[in-house]
Amino acid sequence: MSVSIEIHSDEDVHPLLHKETSPPHYGGIQHVTPIETFQWNLPSIQGIQLCVYKITHTQHKPFLSFLLEKNRFTEEFELPTLPLFSAGSITSAVKYSLVNLSSKFKLSNYSAFEQHVQVIGATEIGGWVTIFIDVTGVKDNDGRYFDLQIPQAANARLIFGLLDEIVNTRRIFDVPVAEETADFFETYAAEYGTLYHAGADGDSDVPVEHPIAGYISKDNETKLQFTSIFGETAASSTDIQSIVGPYFYFTTYGFAQKYKSQCPSQSLIGAFCPEGVVRFALFLGKTWYTDYDSLLTATATSRIDDPVDPTAWTEEYDSVQISDFNHEAGHVKYVVKTYDQQCPIHWTR
Repeated sequence: MSVSIEIHSDEDVHPLLHKETSPPHYGGIQHVTPIETFQWNLPSIQGIQLCVYKITHTQHKPFLSFLLEKNRFTEEFELPTLPLFSAGSITSAVKYSLVNLSSKFKLSNYSAFEQHVQVIGATEIGGWVTIFIDVTGVKDNDGRYFDLQIPQAANARLIFGLLDEIVNTRRIFDVPVAEETADFFETYAAEYGTLYHAGADGDSDVPVEHPIAGYISKDNETKLQFTSIFGETAASSTDIQSIVGPYFYFTTYGFAQKYKSQCPSQSLIGAFCPEGVVRFALFLGKTWYTDYDSLLTATATSRIDDPVDPTAWTEEYDSVQISDFNHEAGHVKYVVKTYDQQCPIHWTR
């Protein structure tokens, strides 16, 4: 049973990104053994997996995401693995893993990849050796960092997943995350799934908030491309969907896709037929949890001389999570207060 993890260079910089003056550090650095001193007993090893991560720096907070690969038999996302025959020694396993990653990323310049990738170290848990690799500084063949908005099909075999997706929802798009991968990060979230920054005393480490994934649909190519680069715009105060004010509204992948699956081949005039879906990392901060009926009831019973202010929540909270939106069971809306609480990860059709 899943235990919830609490969600509390530079010319190429993304419009929603900025360069950190004092970058946070990955918690795993303190818990792994450097490759140079790592010792293993090969006959006792069950397998080798790769924990490949990147740090994305946003105007709000930095966040981690982890490379997952779709298993060709189970069709679940899991940490990439290496065949044991490639592992005569830990150094040869690392070399093989880098060549393997470069091939998976379809990079044309291996020497450039090797120059920017960082092998942090390794650890052995339960007979599995995990090699930790930081690809934050690696660029693709078009010179883009991997944490930029790269178009990606919903059925992609490689994807960078958020800790919330891996541990809490255990799904990315509509693809499940393998139980072994989810359990690994659930058990070792503090050690291997979290960023830290220095506390006020300069000595203690304070964990950085984990974002959740949110989605929105766009009904034409222009809106899709614009949103995937610049993010979502605030809802209009006159929009009947902006039930808690003119802020930034997102939902789950299933409901972002819902209208798309219902679109006829020839759209009716005025019908909303999404061109694609944009996936975001959302920083919720302090969240007000409510449901659609409660919001409607509060509005309906308010007095003319003392009307309900739908934006009052912003005085105490950073976000709202609305369940059963539009009276649809399971339809969740995430509303964030500020533009900087969102970061588009990539988009799909």
